[in-house]
Amino acid sequence: MKHLSILLRDRATAEAIQAALAAFNPALVEQAEREYLVEVALARGDELNALLAALHRYTAAHSLPPAKVDVDGSRYMLYAD
Repeated sequence: MKHLSILLRDRATAEAIQAALAAFNPALVEQAEREYLVEVALARGDELNALLAALHRYTAAHSLPPAKVDVDGSRYMLYAD
């Protein structure tokens, strides 16, 4: 099972991304003031590509700032282009 989390600084953005990824059953976790995680556990490896594609489409369509993404302990930055 793969685990993916997205760190965001704005609750409204975190809730919007959670809604955009609803097909993957994401959880929204408040870490600290102005720090939110959208977390997803993926049962199948092929779901990761689909989730990242959905996340990229959403961030690009809404011109969101870069997001920190963690996949099984490896950290990445997702930029909308």
